[in-house]
Amino acid sequence: MKNKIKIAILIDLLIAGGVQKTAIEEVRNLRKMGFNASLLVLMRKGFSQKNRYLVKNIPFAFLSDRYPKVLQKSFRVPYFKFLSTLHLFSPLVAHFFVSSGEFDIILSHGTTTSFTALSLLYFKKIPYLVMIHDPMAYIFDKVYKKTPLAYLWPLANLLIPIIEKRIVKNAACCFVASKVHAQFLRLHYGISPIVLYLGVKPQKSIVIPHGNKVLSLGRWEKEKNIATILDLAQNLPKTKFIVAGSWTDKTDLAWFKSEIKKRGLEKQIELIINYQEEELPKIMGLASFWVHPNFEAFSLSAIEAATHGLPIVIPDKSGVTELFKNGIHGFFPKANDSEGLLEAVKYLIQNPQKARQMGAAAAKIARLYTWQRHSKIIAAALNNFFKH
Repeated sequence: MKNKIKIAILIDLLIAGGVQKTAIEEVRNLRKMGFNASLLVLMRKGFSQKNRYLVKNIPFAFLSDRYPKVLQKSFRVPYFKFLSTLHLFSPLVAHFFVSSGEFDIILSHGTTTSFTALSLLYFKKIPYLVMIHDPMAYIFDKVYKKTPLAYLWPLANLLIPIIEKRIVKNAACCFVASKVHAQFLRLHYGISPIVLYLGVKPQKSIVIPHGNKVLSLGRWEKEKNIATILDLAQNLPKTKFIVAGSWTDKTDLAWFKSEIKKRGLEKQIELIINYQEEELPKIMGLASFWVHPNFEAFSLSAIEAATHGLPIVIPDKSGVTELFKNGIHGFFPKANDSEGLLEAVKYLIQNPQKARQMGAAAAKIARLYTWQRHSKIIAAALNNFFKH
C-alpha cells in the first residue's frame, strides 16, 4: 500500500528556515520508505538560486507557478511577519490548478499554509495532515497585540479561533513539535495532537568543539530578543560572539548591524548571514556553547547544536528542553531573565572543561532524534489513515 501513497509536503516559502528544513527532510525520508513524496511550495516568493541546494535530489514544485501571472506575485500583509496575499488568495484558486488524483494526501506545515490544504479538502476531497508549529490564535495574542494590529484584536479574537479550529478538526491527524502547544490545542480546539519532535542528521562521530566563542544560530528577527545578545557582549567584553543564520526581514538585519556599530561591538560580534549545510560543523566547531535568548515552541537550531557537541542555553520550557536536562546538557534560565541568562553564559565561559562534558552528554541525547525517527511517526499516521 505505502509505495502507492502520493503525499505532498506543503509549505509556504522555500527559504532557509526550520519549517523548510523539516519539510525537506520529511520528503527525503518518506521517499526512502517507499512513499511517493514531493515538496509543494505555496509561493515562489523568496526563492533564489542560492537556495537551490536546499532541495537537492528531491522533487519540488511551486503552486503559484500554476496560477495566472496576475496572481503569482505575493505581498506581505502590513505588520504581519508571516502572512502574505497568497496565503489569502491561494485557498480561493488552488483547487482550479490541482487535479483530484494528483495527491492522495497532503501534510501541511503551519496554520496559514493550511488555509489552502483545507480548501483542497473541500473542493478536491484531498485529505490532509497538519503540523502546527505555533497556533495562530496564540501568536496573535502573544505577539501581534503589542503592535498596531491591536486595534484588530476584537475581530481577530472572534475569527482566528473559528478558522484554526476548522483546520485542525478537519485534519486526518494533527502534529505539534513539542508539548508547548499541545495543551493549548486540547483546551481551545478539543483535539489531542501527536507530539512530533524535530530531528537531526546524526554525526558519524561526536567531535566535541574546542572553540572559545559563543554561538547564537537560528532564524532571526527583532522580536526574538536578539538585542539580548548585544547586552551579553557588552557585559562580557573579552568574549567573542557569532550570530549566524538567516533573517526574516532585511530591515531587522539593518537595525542589528547598526546596533552593533552604535555599541562599538564590531570586533566582538561576527555576523554569518548565509551558510550551507556542509558548513555547519565548521561554524559549530568555532564555539564552546550555543545560546538563544528567545522562548521557542521547539528550536531546531538547539538540537542541531547539541548533535554537534555544544551545550545549549535557552529559556526554560522551550520545547527542546523536553529532551534535555537543565545543568546536565546546558542551562535553561527563565524566559526574559537577563541575569539568569548572563549567569549561565558566564559559567560556561569560565568552565570550558565542564562545557565540553555537557556538550558530549547533549550530543548523545540529540543523536536519538533523527529525521528517520521523525518520519517513521508520520508514516505510521499515513498507514493508519489509509487502512480505514
